[in-house]
Amino acid sequence: MVISIAAACFGGALAMAALVVLRLPWRTFVSSLALPNAGNAGLPLVFFAFAEPGLAIGAAFFFLIALVQYTVVPAVMTGDPGLRKLLREPLVWSIVAVILFRATDLAIPKVVANTTALLGGIMIPVMLILLGGALARLKVAEIKTSILMAFVRLIIGVVTGFLMVALFRLEGVEAGAIFLLCSMPSAIVTYVIAQHYGRDPERVAGHVVCSTVLNFACLPIIITTAIYLAG
Repeated sequence: MVISIAAACFGGALAMAALVVLRLPWRTFVSSLALPNAGNAGLPLVFFAFAEPGLAIGAAFFFLIALVQYTVVPAVMTGDPGLRKLLREPLVWSIVAVILFRATDLAIPKVVANTTALLGGIMIPVMLILLGGALARLKVAEIKTSILMAFVRLIIGVVTGFLMVALFRLEGVEAGAIFLLCSMPSAIVTYVIAQHYGRDPERVAGHVVCSTVLNFACLPIIITTAIYLAG
């Protein structure tokens, strides 16, 4: 938990510094620059590189990053950190439900489990459709900015990963998995939130796509480095 929060804070600080230098709107881009795609991209990769131990670390890391994405990011984009907005976030109530079921050892009703599994499966293709629609409206002049931002995100992710390993003196699988997760590209969900709150969604979409392409082009080097850190 502490490492996930520290990674988000370090990533946010580096993203803010980069946006000040580039003179870009921080409310629009800070979340997509600071936070990695620890779920759709990160979890399969840590499982590929480190099997079950890596997946366990990845799940814990992703949980905290997702919590930040669905609570802090909307507050940053809108400038309204109000409690009322927080209480309207489904993820907050899902956490409450998880804690309740774990504390009371109740069995989840099958109809609830099946429904949530179906909704979770639908989420990814819906996000991809929305992303494609935003890219169709992206202007050619903005592609250069998206490519530049993709390189910035890669640098922030790698630097944050090394910082976490050094700061918390991580070793073994934990070191490799945390570095790999921090180095992931921008998350698609940041575009969805930008679309919802009207924060230049087309520009955020361009950044997310360029970041994903660049990151996966560099993936052999990133995975090799993660395995090296794991010893």
